[in-house]
Amino acid sequence: MDTRKTSAPSTRVQRGIALHRERGHEIEHVGIGTYRVPSCTGRGSYVVYVSEG
Repeated sequence: MDTRKTSAPSTRVQRGIALHRERGHEIEHVGIGTYRVPSCTGRGSYVVYVSEG
């Protein structure tokens, strides 16, 4: 029996979801599992590497 508790998404995950909803059109796919994401502050961008697992 799995007794692990599920937890609420982290603040970082919540900010990412909100950013996608509000500015998803600005998120650029730049390679396999790699995205350029605008900063929440509106200044600059970040490169984000996504892996599954």
